Amino acid sequence: MHSKGLAGETEIFVRYGVTDRLELGLGYLRKQNIVRPLVSYVLVPETAARPSLTTGAMIDALEDGRQMVFLTVGKSFPTKLGVPVNVYGGVARVTTTGDNRWLAACSCPLPGG
Repeated sequence: MHSKGLAGETEIFVRYGVTDRLELGLGYLRKQNIVRPLVSYVLVPETAARPSLTTGAMIDALEDGRQMVFLTVGKSFPTKLGVPVNVYGGVARVTTTGDNRWLAACSCPLPGG
């Protein structure tokens, strides 16, 4: 959720790991039909005893070109399907308005290469 009007709405991300720590991607806001670029960097990698700490930024066309930076903590959990489910939460700062937004999500990587 990145906007008060989006509570409960779907956003779909596609991300590519350039390195073990750097990801580039796109986020699709279904309700507004907007695609936005995304970059994230893992500051502290996850271990068996510790969650990861990740920072990043996104830009979109809402509210006259909103810019956001975010910080999240995340943890992966194994599944019977052979790919982990990743759960994360954190906060995003909308730099163009000064608002803070809570983030919470889960993701599952595609198996393969």
